[in-house]
Amino acid sequence: MRMKALRIALAAFVMAALVSQGVLSDEIWTERKLTSGGGWFRGGPEIWGDKVYWTDRRTGNGDVYVWDEAGGERELIGGPDSEGVMAVYEEKIAMVKYISGQYDLYLWDAVNGRTAVCTAPGDQCEGDIYGDTVVWEDHRGAKPQVYMWDPVNGERPISPTAYSQTTPRIWGDTVVWEDGRNGRWDVYMWNPRDGERRLSTALFPMMSPAIYQDRVVMWVINDPYAPWNEPGIWEWTPQGGLRKIFEYYPTDIPQCTGLWGDLVVWGASNVVAWDPVHGKTRVNQSRVGYAYWPSVYGNTVVWSDMNDIYMCTLVPEPSGLTALLGWAGFLALTRRRRLRKA
Repeated sequence: MRMKALRIALAAFVMAALVSQGVLSDEIWTERKLTSGGGWFRGGPEIWGDKVYWTDRRTGNGDVYVWDEAGGERELIGGPDSEGVMAVYEEKIAMVKYISGQYDLYLWDAVNGRTAVCTAPGDQCEGDIYGDTVVWEDHRGAKPQVYMWDPVNGERPISPTAYSQTTPRIWGDTVVWEDGRNGRWDVYMWNPRDGERRLSTALFPMMSPAIYQDRVVMWVINDPYAPWNEPGIWEWTPQGGLRKIFEYYPTDIPQCTGLWGDLVVWGASNVVAWDPVHGKTRVNQSRVGYAYWPSVYGNTVVWSDMNDIYMCTLVPEPSGLTALLGWAGFLALTRRRRLRKA
């Protein structure tokens, strides 16, 4: 009787392991709607840990809202001046305020409140943050330049040139950005140990870099008139250099790129992801054709349809141990049946 019960339990375990693998191959993203028609303004959504931040105009102002599982959706920063969430790191928010016809850059945290980072003439935009360091695209001069700020050293340009520098991103003390000094868009990297280097060595323009640890991803636009046309998402690592991860179709042209570990996301009219296990997948399950501005943390992506904020989580694969035990049980049952027949 005990052996029969054991065989039944083992068979159930095997079926659960096999069925779970089949389901994951068809639907690997779970989606939930976080808001109820607030209305997108400028900035966000951005995710860090279990918190999602965005700018909302339901009151007529550009108020900053936050959502987490414990507290739900709530206003974090309000007031008459329009705010714009650009990036978050732990509990710190890099944001812009629209004052007197321009966007100025601020840093906010719950202890110190709002701290001015840069209020120079011209817009400060496309910011990013890591620890206490903020980087951004600065428009005080004739061409946009990449600047850096921290509370010890203040603000300074990273690598000033006479050409445009845009969309900087930072991880640790390493900054990447788009640079136009070579007559096309290239991706450059800088850190205080190694100085500056160009990452995009190919003959076609590369844009929208994202960085996670020592890995950088960037994209090449589909240009049928270019003599060399290699559209797709590319990556650079110190070990492997520059290589193309995968191609995309013209309808998938990214507006922005995000990276966390092996997971790459980008937004066009849909939010699309790529990882080495699943390949290319569409993140948004609803609002197809109306999904933009993804932000990624771990295996979770948040995005906006211009009215509401959505969260999608990548369903984890069964562990290697689970799959191994499942197949071992299946083989054991098969062998037992054969012995009984013999």
